[in-house]
Amino acid sequence: MSMPDTRWQERPVAFVVPERDSEELDPAHLSAWLARRFVKWWIPDRFVFVPALPKTGVGKVDKRSLRERAATLAS
Repeated sequence: MSMPDTRWQERPVAFVVPERDSEELDPAHLSAWLARRFVKWWIPDRFVFVPALPKTGVGKVDKRSLRERAATLAS
């Protein structure tokens, strides 16, 4: 998803569902892990930890709901 940004118009944001028995996730570690695999401007500016992704009535990820939530995030 993307969130509004004053300089670039929009920037990536990641909604992360941690595994139940995983240790505490750190956004800095996630960014470092992604930086080894993706170009710099693809790395999300923000990681939002959620218990579950919202689903539509047919069981798909509700991207509209995630977009609305990302739009409320300040850059």
